[in-house]
Amino acid sequence: MASTRPNTLRDLTTVVLVSREWNLCGTALLYRNPFIDSPKSLYLFMRTVTTDALLGSFVRSIVVWNMPLTPPRVRPFAVKKRRYRRAQQNWTNAMRACPHVTALGIVCNSSPNFHPSIATCLPDLKLFTPLRQLRICGRKTWFRSPFFIPPDIVFPVLEELSLECFILDNLIEWPRLPALKRLRLSCCHVFQQGSLIPKGLPSLRWVELVGVGTHMRADNQIEALYGYANVLESLAITVACWTSTHAVLEVSRFKALKHLALDFQAFFVPPPIAIGASVQPGLTLDRLPPKLKTLDFLDLTGTLRALNNAHIRQNWHDTSAVQGDIRDAMIRVLSGGRDSVPSLRGLYVEGMGTVWTQWREELSLSCNALDVKFESLFYGAPVVGVLSVNSSSPLLVGDEPRVYKDTKELGKMRARNIGWPSLLLLGMICVPGDATASLSFVDAC
Repeated sequence: MASTRPNTLRDLTTVVLVSREWNLCGTALLYRNPFIDSPKSLYLFMRTVTTDALLGSFVRSIVVWNMPLTPPRVRPFAVKKRRYRRAQQNWTNAMRACPHVTALGIVCNSSPNFHPSIATCLPDLKLFTPLRQLRICGRKTWFRSPFFIPPDIVFPVLEELSLECFILDNLIEWPRLPALKRLRLSCCHVFQQGSLIPKGLPSLRWVELVGVGTHMRADNQIEALYGYANVLESLAITVACWTSTHAVLEVSRFKALKHLALDFQAFFVPPPIAIGASVQPGLTLDRLPPKLKTLDFLDLTGTLRALNNAHIRQNWHDTSAVQGDIRDAMIRVLSGGRDSVPSLRGLYVEGMGTVWTQWREELSLSCNALDVKFESLFYGAPVVGVLSVNSSSPLLVGDEPRVYKDTKELGKMRARNIGWPSLLLLGMICVPGDATASLSFVDAC
């Protein structure tokens, strides 16, 4: 049998052996959300659910952690077992035996000399059209395929789509996604032509962009977002953002926006910073959307750099100018009273202490007067209330105040204070040690 989440599997296996009554209840839970982490587990899972149809009917979501895309030599122990090599066929048979699956997560495993396609990862696309949640990660091998998903394929009830580590070259048309509400793209790029943000999605309300870029002749993703300015309710742009042409994110244009999360690293203060033919977008915050409830400003690279055990790329640019402009804009907006922020309920700011600390009290008083919850996390400047710190790195101090010494504590703090309405995945699901990612990335439906 394939494994579920490690501790849960061991506990449930013990429970089902207690009695017949407990076996009936425990078996349904045991098979509800299987976690498949090897070709052998995939084969055993397929054999189990195809042999016993009742067990297959219990399955609601599947996570395939190590989806083998190349038939031979996926794992050393699997080479001697020919049945383990037939991963695509085993995968197809398993899906056919689980008719009630509505959520699927796949982390792919490919070789450097093999360029897989989505058709390799999802062998029979029509089997997957009843899904409501689909999350696929290319595990930094980045798919290069002239066809992403055929545009004549329809996912009639798919509500959530998450793609990681994909190069979407030649993606001229997306499949039809009439029910798609949430779109998350992480480490995805378009270099030649096509659109990073699909057009004409009538139900789209939620977009998360994590380290994405459009280059050369690709469509500008900021301009594509404006196509949903009247309906988009949640927008997050984090880690980095590159556009094929110059663009400015005008927050006030999103009339229906309720939740906004922005990373300083994704924007610039003129002149723009260019990488090849791409530039970073600008940002204007003179006015906020009238329905905005939560506003989060993140400094992911800065806060992680302030931790001793964090490795940060050296080519991240300094964001002090961006932070200074946003600080001044927020002071002006909040000084306008409730008419300027009629719906705002929460403001979260993390960044450089040299930029924010002096104005923190002013921001806090303005938020208190407007009954807006204000939380902050600053680094690089002394903070009143911290008595002693045994560290040579910059301080990373929150409102409590306290010093955060590792990424686990930092993640817990963000979970408490960020106003984003659900878990904001700031890392990649394919990296087990990622400070901000979650391994349990498919929810049971």
